[in-house]
Amino acid sequence: MEFRTSRIGKGIVVSLSDKLTVGNSAALRKLILDEFETNVSSVTIDFSSTKFIDSFGLEILSKLSKEIGELGGHLTLLNVDLKLQSFIELAALDSLFDFQENN
Repeated sequence: MEFRTSRIGKGIVVSLSDKLTVGNSAALRKLILDEFETNVSSVTIDFSSTKFIDSFGLEILSKLSKEIGELGGHLTLLNVDLKLQSFIELAALDSLFDFQENN
């Protein structure tokens, strides 16, 4: 399994594997949008184990941010590696996300 999910109230936390790529990004999008049908209002994607995102993975994150916002929800990216965050910033997509670190 490439994703682990846990539910906390009206939110879910999705923990990713080591990569978010063309091979698994569509499955992530489907998983998260399906959760919105069960009264979820916030999504946190945990990148603790993730070391690589390809351009398709970044595109899916961008689409998810917009779709979740249109559904009245909120998307947070948790524990994003500095290199990955720089990649997101380089693509000028950092304004779409809230970044948080586990304390």
